[in-house]
Amino acid sequence: TNPTHSTPARTFLRLASDCSAMAERRRRADATAQQSPGLDNAPQQKSIVKQKAHKVVVDSTGSLPVAGIVVLILLAVQYALQPFVNIAFLPAATKTETALITETVKAAFSLVGYLITRDQKQSQNWTLGGCARVAGLPAIVFAVQNLLMLMGRKNLDPLTLNLINQSKAAFSAVFAYLLLGRVQTSKQIAALGLMLFGAVLFTTDPTSTSTTSTGFDNWLWYGVTPVAAASLCSGIAGTLTQKAMKKNHRNPFLLSTELAVLSSIALLVMLFTVSPDYARIQRHGWYAHWDAKGLIPVVLQALGGIVVGLVVKYTSNVQKSYGVIVGIILTALIEVVWLGSSFTWLQLLSLPLVAGGIWLHIVSGAQPSATAKASSSAETSSTQKSKTS
Repeated sequence: TNPTHSTPARTFLRLASDCSAMAERRRRADATAQQSPGLDNAPQQKSIVKQKAHKVVVDSTGSLPVAGIVVLILLAVQYALQPFVNIAFLPAATKTETALITETVKAAFSLVGYLITRDQKQSQNWTLGGCARVAGLPAIVFAVQNLLMLMGRKNLDPLTLNLINQSKAAFSAVFAYLLLGRVQTSKQIAALGLMLFGAVLFTTDPTSTSTTSTGFDNWLWYGVTPVAAASLCSGIAGTLTQKAMKKNHRNPFLLSTELAVLSSIALLVMLFTVSPDYARIQRHGWYAHWDAKGLIPVVLQALGGIVVGLVVKYTSNVQKSYGVIVGIILTALIEVVWLGSSFTWLQLLSLPLVAGGIWLHIVSGAQPSATAKASSSAETSSTQKSKTS
């Protein structure tokens, strides 16, 4: 009799076949697990995704390196000293003449810094067209900003000038969202509003003498308005500059040189086309009222421009406003000591509002951008697919 037809033999062969099939399935499962993460690795994958998502949030808040802190301190000191140095040493020249010599000195300093820190490969790949694409539009906006600031400073005291100029923080946040996709949290938006409210409260105190020293019309239309417009330009130009540096990995000294040269060209074009300064220069000649002391505020302003370029390199454009606001505190102290100014109770109340806005904006942190969220979602989706596999 054929043994394969007996019941015990048939049962034994079926069990052996089942065991062999189970072993083969187990072997294939182990091989699959080694090639792609499976169920056992799912918790670890979730942890990695969470860590990456947390890293995105931390990066978006902009934790400052040591270099960033140093340049922010330098920016604060320069920002506080600049209006007082202007009052003491800047001659009664036209706005265009002052802006041109400032940009010239800034270009010279930046060029020296670039020659020291330049990358040979980047130097070989530099083109005039690339320079125009990266720095052209920001340079034009910076030129307009410089003229507006020079107009406004003549009709505002130093502290009021710097406080109104703080609207650049809000403009920077708006354009960082529109151009870079950087989202501000609700707390950060409230912090920016608090800073703006404190600045407005300080400058519009009815008992203050700042509006009566130059006349209300001059104070409003030739002081507040051009400085506020300059702050808008600062938010636009600063964000465009930051976008250019991060996208093209440009040397900050090279970009500062390009911005200074192109801003000078823009100033010359405006001088010969729309600026009223040209008629005055024709009557009195170029730099007729300048002397050697006039270079002191120009050099300080030029160094401040280089510092701003380094701030944009190592921090964000919104974080740049932190150093400027710290400079406001120094401005108040210098104005009290040097000019003998006194503040009203309403002005003293506005200063903690500005400081509280700074603190709230720093501790709140920014939300991850849409790109970061999409990346995190893609990683989570990939994890779920591997789990299903």
